[in-house]
Amino acid sequence: MNALKQLASNIEFLKIMVGHFLVIGSFTALAGVLSFLLSPFGMDSTDTAIVIIMAPPGGIIGSAVSGFLLHKYRKFKFFISLDIIVGITSLAYILILID
Repeated sequence: MNALKQLASNIEFLKIMVGHFLVIGSFTALAGVLSFLLSPFGMDSTDTAIVIIMAPPGGIIGSAVSGFLLHKYRKFKFFISLDIIVGITSLAYILILID
């Protein structure tokens, strides 16, 4: 019980926990609405399931490649800017598809 109290009062642990919950929650929400987003493009539930199944391996490969490039070139501001641009573009594209 004492260990749980220590974890609950540890700010760094809480930051990691909230970040993890946000990532898992976002992925779950996207998986729930992805079939509605892809149906106008003629994709059925099987195609949507394949997209959802391929997302984690794609994320793992992307993380490994971007981690390698970041370590090799040490261009932290460039990679952060690139991540922000890609994220905003993806969000805008999803919002356009919803309308």
